[in-house]
Amino acid sequence: MKVIDADDKLGLIMNIVENVARGSYDYISISRAIRRLKEMGSTPEELERVFPWRHRWIEFIEQLQDLPGDVTEAIASRKITPTHVQLALNLPTPHEVHDGLRTAINLGWDTGTFRTYVENRVEQITRARAEALAKGVEPEIPPAAPTQLIAIKQCLVCGYRKPAPEVTVQLVCDTCQKVAKYVTDVIGPDEDILNTIYAALQAYYGRPRPPGPPSPPT
Repeated sequence: MKVIDADDKLGLIMNIVENVARGSYDYISISRAIRRLKEMGSTPEELERVFPWRHRWIEFIEQLQDLPGDVTEAIASRKITPTHVQLALNLPTPHEVHDGLRTAINLGWDTGTFRTYVENRVEQITRARAEALAKGVEPEIPPAAPTQLIAIKQCLVCGYRKPAPEVTVQLVCDTCQKVAKYVTDVIGPDEDILNTIYAALQAYYGRPRPPGPPSPPT
C-alpha cells in the first residue's frame, strides 16, 4: 500500500478515474461529481482529462441531476440512459419530455424503440398544430398512445409512415433510391401505386417488359 497526500479535489478526481476505468459508476453520480469539480475550480480542459468524453457531453451529463426525481432514479439504476434523455429533448414541451421518459421507464424501452416513439409523437403533434393553424382554432393534441406510436416507422425512401412490419432495412443503390423517391413524390402514398406504375409502363411500352436488367445490345 502506498499512502499519498491529496486534497479534496485530487481525492475526488482519483476516485472518479478509478470508478470510470472499472465501469462501476452511474451517470447521476458522475453528474454530481462534475458539478462538484467545477465548484472546486476545474476548467473544461481539466474535466476532459478526467473524463473520457468531450466537453459538450460532459456539460450534458452534468445537467442530468437537474431532471425530475423519478428520471434521475431511473438513470442511476440504469433503467434508462442519457441517450434516452437526448431523444426525449426532441419533444416540444417539458410535459411531453417527462411523459415520454416515464413511458420509456415503465415499458422498459431501449433507445431504438424510444426513438421511434419520439419521432412519431413529434410528427403527431406537429400535424395537429398545423391542422389547427389552417382552421384558425386552438390545437387539440391527442393523448400519446405508446403502443400505437412504436408500431409505426418512417420509410427512408418515400418519407411516409407505415406499420413497422412493412418497413424493412435493405441495401439500395443511389439510383434506385432516387427513382423510388421521384415516383412516390409524384404519385403519393397511394395503395394502388404499383397498379399506377404498371398502367403507365403498359401505356408507354405497349406491354409489360420482363423483369430484370435490360438485355445487352446485339
